Amino acid sequence: MCCNSYQKTIDVKVFLSCDDKKPQPGDLIEISRGLYAHWAVYVGDDFVVHFGVPDLSPGSKAVSSQTVEGRVMKEKLESVAGKDKWQVKNSLDGKYKPRLAKEIVKDALASVGKARKYNLKESNCEHFANEMRYGVAVSQQVVLTTNMADMTGLPKSSPCGIIILLLYVCILITPPQQRSLLF
Repeated sequence: MCCNSYQKTIDVKVFLSCDDKKPQPGDLIEISRGLYAHWAVYVGDDFVVHFGVPDLSPGSKAVSSQTVEGRVMKEKLESVAGKDKWQVKNSLDGKYKPRLAKEIVKDALASVGKARKYNLKESNCEHFANEMRYGVAVSQQVVLTTNMADMTGLPKSSPCGIIILLLYVCILITPPQQRSLLF
């Protein structure tokens, strides 16, 4: 999926998704990070609230099944996305009833600055975003990875198993002509 910024005026950037849908307060934003997606809640005025591990470096223990200290942060969408592509993605609206936008935004903003336990499988950014929108902490990335682990027999509890499964899932869902971009 493709989402980029473009110059509307000399000083103002407007972010639009592939379908030109401007984010509305309470929308979920999916930011493509290559092997995984980062999730945030759009709260208005180009700001998102998201959950993660501040200053996470590649190879950190947070990418394993261990639990580490995470934090809920409010930042500009442009800052969180950087050069990565993003899109509005309320993909679970058909499965769960979205809460009222004002309640989603209120609860997301009330969470800013709070420490939470971060665990890739049980409490990650997607769990947080879905909890804010639907009241249900679920991660489709974890569900898909777990299902793939069950089908392939790969270990799903070890850090290496999780990374291998994420890589495998990314390869499977990436169109063949774009797979070279993964590596």
